[in-house]
Amino acid sequence: MKFCPNCGSILEGKLKCDCGYDTLTGEVDETTYNEFKNNEKSMYGQSCDNLGMSGNQYDIFDGAKMMGMNPNLSNEEILNQMQQPIFNKDNDNLYGEELAKIMNDTYLDDSNNSKNLEDKNL
Repeated sequence: MKFCPNCGSILEGKLKCDCGYDTLTGEVDETTYNEFKNNEKSMYGQSCDNLGMSGNQYDIFDGAKMMGMNPNLSNEEILNQMQQPIFNKDNDNLYGEELAKIMNDTYLDDSNNSKNLEDKNL
């Protein structure tokens, strides 16, 4: 068995998982399992999933730096970048006839351009 059926952790040859699951008997030690759950909850409380960007303005700047914005920028520069508009809001996925038409037009344009180049070279 590669993964624990109780918590999904990789067993790597262990007979007993950290969550209390025993691979030989298939039973779960409830005390160990409860400690495991509490430990997992405490780690989740500190994870990035729970970091909010709301609050006072310093939390916003610290959060932006943690999420990858250049830490050498001043708070004013960070705020300016965060308020910039996002230009490409349209869906880039094209399907069916619209995609076929665009591809055909591009092929025809490329063919015409290559013919024009050949004519100029003659």
